[in-house]
Amino acid sequence: MENNFISTKKKIKIFSSRVRNKFIRIQNTTKFDKLLLKVQKSNNILEAKKLINMFPSEPRAHLLMANIMFNNRDENFISQLELYNKVNNEYLIKKNLDQLNIEFLKPDIFIGALGVYLHAWFLKNAIAAGLKKKKSFYCLTGDFKHTNKKFSEYFEKDFINFIYKHNEITKFLKIQKDLTYPLSFCLPLKNSCPFLPYSFNHILKELKNKNKKLSYFSLSSTDNLKGKRILKKLGIPENAWYVTCHIREPGWSGETQENSQQMIRNSDPETYLEAFKFIVSKGGYVIRMGHNSLKKINNLQNVIDLTSRTKKSEFLDVFLGASSKFSIVTSSGYSAIPISFGVPILHVNQMPTSAIFQCRDKDLYMPKILKKNNKILSLEETFIHKHTVIVDDIATQEKGIEFINNSSKEILEATKDMYELIFANKSVEIENKYLKNKITNNFKKLNLECLTNFPPSFLNKYN
Repeated sequence: MENNFISTKKKIKIFSSRVRNKFIRIQNTTKFDKLLLKVQKSNNILEAKKLINMFPSEPRAHLLMANIMFNNRDENFISQLELYNKVNNEYLIKKNLDQLNIEFLKPDIFIGALGVYLHAWFLKNAIAAGLKKKKSFYCLTGDFKHTNKKFSEYFEKDFINFIYKHNEITKFLKIQKDLTYPLSFCLPLKNSCPFLPYSFNHILKELKNKNKKLSYFSLSSTDNLKGKRILKKLGIPENAWYVTCHIREPGWSGETQENSQQMIRNSDPETYLEAFKFIVSKGGYVIRMGHNSLKKINNLQNVIDLTSRTKKSEFLDVFLGASSKFSIVTSSGYSAIPISFGVPILHVNQMPTSAIFQCRDKDLYMPKILKKNNKILSLEETFIHKHTVIVDDIATQEKGIEFINNSSKEILEATKDMYELIFANKSVEIENKYLKNKITNNFKKLNLECLTNFPPSFLNKYN
């Protein structure tokens, strides 16, 4: 009876905290906040301009303008981001908020698509590179469920403070609005505010200049032991090597073949089977990651298809991604796990083209082939700034662009290149030098540099 009373008392306390927090949020909602939300829903550039004219010193108005420009395929969103950064810095100084050692991350980063976790890892490395001041980062998570709680734990160890209790959230609500870091679209740094896919390139260059390395996560000894026990149950011998693979298809979050606007990012698992057979022929195992709505791969020796499991394991997602020899990924969120643990990645069927600046020198990058007016674009023509705004099927239609998926043979040959890069330490720099210089020159005004490599087999065919 006493326990029931305590439980009821606790529930009442939590409910009261929620009500109080909601009241504080309503109290702090200004005229600007209401207009901002209205313009956000409209996605209209003219409405965004009106909002800026009414509130020229409000940084969130300038950030929204950049976002709407991007959504409307306006390439000048890059310069708008720099204007936002300038206005935001002036705003923080004027309100004496620049000296506070605290910033907030939206819960969206940890409760939405898995790939958004990568943005937080970029921030961690921006601090390591000295491009962003180290502060205490808080995420007012409350009752939200993490997309992958195990992955979140690695961010929580030394980087992010997740606040779950509503009575603790209360004390942050008044300052949260002005100190929320806009980590879903851009990455404000000390002297610039790059578009998020470009930000990692700035970080890589700065680390290289300072002779520093990326800050990776490491599996804990507990997770390592637990993972090895599971490998045994999966039929993978001790000390065997394996490759994880994630292939994006319609099926996630209500997406179907008929309603999808992201076919530009999707692939057919059938075209990966020859690559899987090659890995197995070399003594490796393939572990196919993903949810159970994806097309199944059956009866391939030493290929384990985890998409056939009805119950998803967040732990396995992290452990396998972190401990694989390399990972084969499409334009999907799973790559956030292997990259943040330092695992080399073979990027296949990649779109949009901006993703090339999120790759390291240990990775290999193979994009989809672009066509315009029935002519295949050269790789040099593919990697130009105006193509970075092609992020969905609607944009391809507006720009008159078609895309061709990588063939089964191309994926096989790229996998062979990746195998030699890792197991034979074979350099691919000479073959890549010309194209990398061309891409760097294309993005010179944005201060970007192509640091990753293409599979030599792919270059031989298309360059």
